[in-house]
Amino acid sequence: MEVGSILVGFVTGVFLALAGAWINISLARQAESRSTLEAAEYEIYLKLNELYNWYFWFSTNELHQQETPQEVVDETYKIATDLGRLLHANERTEFASDLIRILYDESYSTYDARWKHISELSDRIGSKVVPVHIKHLRELSKSNIHLMAKDGFVSKAPASSRFKLRV
Repeated sequence: MEVGSILVGFVTGVFLALAGAWINISLARQAESRSTLEAAEYEIYLKLNELYNWYFWFSTNELHQQETPQEVVDETYKIATDLGRLLHANERTEFASDLIRILYDESYSTYDARWKHISELSDRIGSKVVPVHIKHLRELSKSNIHLMAKDGFVSKAPASSRFKLRV
């Protein structure tokens, strides 16, 4: 009888150890997967903002009924394809549907409509991945608009798209 009890105890112990190890591995994989997706969403956020900054020229040129320079078209295409690759590698993001629409949907009536959708999605992603950053940027944006309206304004903020584009 003692041998049977020892054997049952041993098998139960092995089973519990294996079950514990499996649960631990599963939880670690989920945490790693979540962490990877969070990092990818941050990269998507940065790339989407870059697209927003360059797509500005399509919206502005459409308003002024001017042709957008090929250099802008090329850079915008490069950014959009990079964003598409990021999305392909991280299609589990909750923002996938909107990103696919922004990148590939031909039904936008104007460049401005797509540009506004890019802005709205960027705000949503930013609120998730960099909430404190977004809060401060919104505060700065209100004061910056008044400064940018002044004659002779030249951006001196090095991370601003206006600084890079010299507008």
